[in-house]
Amino acid sequence: MPKSPTYRLIWSAERNAYELHTPDHSHQRFVPEDEASWLAWLATCTSFSFQGHAGRLNVYKELRSRGAGYWYAYHSTGRRVAKRYLGRTATLTLRRLEEAAQSLTNENPASLMISTLTEKDGVFQATTARLPEEGKEKGDLPSTLPSSQMEQLDLKLRLPRLPTSLIERTHLYALLDAGFARKLTLISAPAGFGKTTLVRAWITRRRDSWLLSRPASERTNQDHLLVAWVTLDDGDNEPLRFWGAILAACQTFSPHEETGARALLETAQYQTMLATFLQYLSRLPTHCILVLEDYHVIRSPLLHEMLASLLARVPDTLHVILITRVDPPLPLARLRANGELQEVRDADLRFALTEAQAFLQQMLPFPLDTAVSERMYLQTEGWVTGLRLLALALQGYRSQQESEPLLASFSGTLRYILVYLVEEVLAVQPDALQLFLLQTSGLNRLTASLCDAVTDRDDSDLLLEQVERANLFLQPLDESQQWYRYHALWARALQREAHRRLGATTLHTLNRKASSWYEQQGLLPDAIEAAFASEDFPRVAMLIERLLLPKSFHNPYHLLRRLLERVPKDVLDAHPELRFAYAESRIFTSDRRDPSNKKVTEQALRIAEQGFRVQRDDQKLAQVLSLRATLAFFQNDLLTAFALAHQMLLVQPEGELHWRGSSLVVLGIEALLAGKMEEAWQRMMEARVAYEADQSFPGLLATAFVLGEISMEQGELHQADLYYQQALAGSEPGKEELFQHQLTTVTGAQETFFKCQTLFGLAQLAYERNELDAAEQWLSQVRVLGAPLVEEMHFLTAGTLLQAYILHARGQSAQAQKLLSQIAVQARSPQFLREVRACVAQIALATGDLTKACEWSRTIEHAETPLALLRQEEEALLLARLRIAQARSEEALRILAPWKTQAETQQRLRSTLEILLLEALAHFAQARLPEAKQALLPMLTRTQGKGYQRLFLNEGRAMETLLKTLVPELREAPLLSSVRTLLHAFAQEYGTEDTSPSRKDSLLLEPLSPQEQRVLHLLVAGQTYGEIAQELVVSLNTIKTQISSVYRKLGANRRAEAIARAQRLHLL
Repeated sequence: MPKSPTYRLIWSAERNAYELHTPDHSHQRFVPEDEASWLAWLATCTSFSFQGHAGRLNVYKELRSRGAGYWYAYHSTGRRVAKRYLGRTATLTLRRLEEAAQSLTNENPASLMISTLTEKDGVFQATTARLPEEGKEKGDLPSTLPSSQMEQLDLKLRLPRLPTSLIERTHLYALLDAGFARKLTLISAPAGFGKTTLVRAWITRRRDSWLLSRPASERTNQDHLLVAWVTLDDGDNEPLRFWGAILAACQTFSPHEETGARALLETAQYQTMLATFLQYLSRLPTHCILVLEDYHVIRSPLLHEMLASLLARVPDTLHVILITRVDPPLPLARLRANGELQEVRDADLRFALTEAQAFLQQMLPFPLDTAVSERMYLQTEGWVTGLRLLALALQGYRSQQESEPLLASFSGTLRYILVYLVEEVLAVQPDALQLFLLQTSGLNRLTASLCDAVTDRDDSDLLLEQVERANLFLQPLDESQQWYRYHALWARALQREAHRRLGATTLHTLNRKASSWYEQQGLLPDAIEAAFASEDFPRVAMLIERLLLPKSFHNPYHLLRRLLERVPKDVLDAHPELRFAYAESRIFTSDRRDPSNKKVTEQALRIAEQGFRVQRDDQKLAQVLSLRATLAFFQNDLLTAFALAHQMLLVQPEGELHWRGSSLVVLGIEALLAGKMEEAWQRMMEARVAYEADQSFPGLLATAFVLGEISMEQGELHQADLYYQQALAGSEPGKEELFQHQLTTVTGAQETFFKCQTLFGLAQLAYERNELDAAEQWLSQVRVLGAPLVEEMHFLTAGTLLQAYILHARGQSAQAQKLLSQIAVQARSPQFLREVRACVAQIALATGDLTKACEWSRTIEHAETPLALLRQEEEALLLARLRIAQARSEEALRILAPWKTQAETQQRLRSTLEILLLEALAHFAQARLPEAKQALLPMLTRTQGKGYQRLFLNEGRAMETLLKTLVPELREAPLLSSVRTLLHAFAQEYGTEDTSPSRKDSLLLEPLSPQEQRVLHLLVAGQTYGEIAQELVVSLNTIKTQISSVYRKLGANRRAEAIARAQRLHLL
């Protein structure tokens, strides 16, 4: 906080003067009539406190690098501080101090925020500032941003001034009033139709109407019309800037509440940020307004999608107004159909004849007769800017008769107006001012120091004031008149004339100076754009390199891609770091599986690699290899991906982790497909460490998914479920946006590969447990994501092919084969087509079609061996099934033997179980029942409690019969219960379920007595032991004994387990 002012200026009613209290000096007095003495003293100090008739202020002079500086007043209310611009020394009279003190003292806490109207002048003041720290520039918004960036943000959040001449447009105010009860008001029209002025005037009139509608005693803080206004520009196409401005503006609705949304935004947790923001809005005590001006500059599909999400869930406490030149890509049709959209378009905004006549009457120094005003109205078609320019052109005339030549030649078209602005407005200005206007015409925003830097002047602040006084279409952006912008049409006319008169070389020099100024202020995106305008592409490259975050996956990839695609090829080729950044940005903003992406990305990587070799930068070369491996992986070129990943680990310097995780995941998948579960597990654990160091959230999602695959093959279905759910949680509301900026393409579409693979994994788990409805629900989510019918990449799960297995399990084998035929037609890779044909053969074999299965076996006899060992195993086990069906069981056992040894060696329980099951069936087919039971019993023991059902059900009637032969020999209750559950599933599968009491009893070790059945029903009802004893009129000890007997016969250890098994056995 600044030190308390040394000087105190206090009003003395007794002496009818202001007394200046100064340490160690006698008091000095200023009477209100002697402003000259007061101003003379004021010029000698930089701060003082003021206590006048109506209130108190602390007043500080804020110095500028050029010029004399400006005075600001601060007024504290509790912990909040309001700020008011007072002007230059020459205008800071004692009367001005009294007005400021009265205004700020009378403001209530609700008005101490951006976008609250003051009683005096009807303009919005930014009043959320705290007192600045000693020696620092002020900032109207509390922020951790650099002062230059904070000043830019502050400008974006200020409401525009109303023009001095304003036509009351009551019918449009009524439209906006009607829209206030809806979610969104869309004001869409070309430039110059008065969109911003309309909204600005409506806000003022609405608040004034409220003030007049009730006595002061009934006005509460909550009744104020609270408005957040954000003026957008091209730089707001990044989520951090777009939503950062909105959050800063809307924070003023409830300035004492900290939402935490900003922190979530900075970590790219966009959905969580939106949810938090919506909760904040829902708690607001009154209806508020968010105005987004110039929304047409927003081109980011992601931002459109996020705003649509906000509008879908926005509470009644917020009304959104969009001001735009073109309709935004938002769900307007849906909003319109739901009655949630109010629209104001150019047809509404055009002046009616009476409005045009009233406007011209206000603006012109002489009246126009009705016929002339009607002709001017028709020529401009009610276009506000056309009429305004006409009025400006007539300012130099004294009568209608004198202005007839101009009126006769006037045209309201855009081309004419641009010519007119140059020939009739610019040309009549002094030469020095013309030069200044042309030199600054390319600046989106103007401030004195920026204009000084561009024009090599030191008096730009005076010239800007001169331009504003001359009404040369200069619009102040802040109350202190530090920032301005030219009207769009005026800027366009100036730019055309500047190109003609100054020439390209001079314009490039001017833009180069602007770029340097932006760079010094830390505004790199603006510096880059100015460097582009100067065609200084080496400088562009240098600035983009400064924009890059080293060793980070949090770079603004969409912005980088847009910038780098504008840099000439020869400049990019000279900067390997930028070539790599371009390849990296394409990986993160394109569909990774799109073949067209590979060529462009690989070309950039090749040039980057050449540069890094010259620089002998092994770390960068390792990153190139890892990115290449990632690209090859997503192109389904696994052999290349594996080789590149191995090479990357050899090249990368020890201790470096950036991009290491991607190669480790690729190698983990290589080990997975080779059946090396322990190695795959280790690779994934190492990848997690690397991804955490990189903060690569998609990478962490990938490791969780692959760990789920590993757990599946190890027979740990529960653990696999946990990993899949962990991976899925990264893309559920509240978490998915941690990595959204890395998985959003330039079209705004989401990269769905990892989520689809996770959903396939969860569907496979449900299928293994014979939960077919749940499996289909998971697959339906894949379709909702817009994934292609044929997703060729999959690992241990069946992926796209799982739908065919589910159809077959439901008895719809013909539909399954039809689906597989469609998939086969679309298959691109020979390996995937081979998997499809194996699936066709397996379903054919299960339905007794040996001919089709034999055709498959002949096609693979001379085919190349599949790359992955687990794919080889799948074909070997299918061939063994075929040999069993052909009564060639000995051959089937010989096929199974080596695969069984390898699966057990690699601790792959899932494969081991399937092989044991096939061995049992092979023995059973030869009527060697003891050998069949000997193979099956260990397998049943190892699957107990794991949830496997389809593993048995897919083998058909022979497996059901074999299981039935085991039942009389089983004595362990849990094992018998597992077999009974499987037999029940077989009965349901074939529709042969027997629900008679004798059948139910046969499924138990011992039948339940009538008393035990009563006890079971009371357990299911949730009664306690004491309540059951009282119900059955027996002792508590007797009940405990009977419950123990029920648990023993059901093979259960606790109530929930007993109830579940009783339900499966239909005992209830």
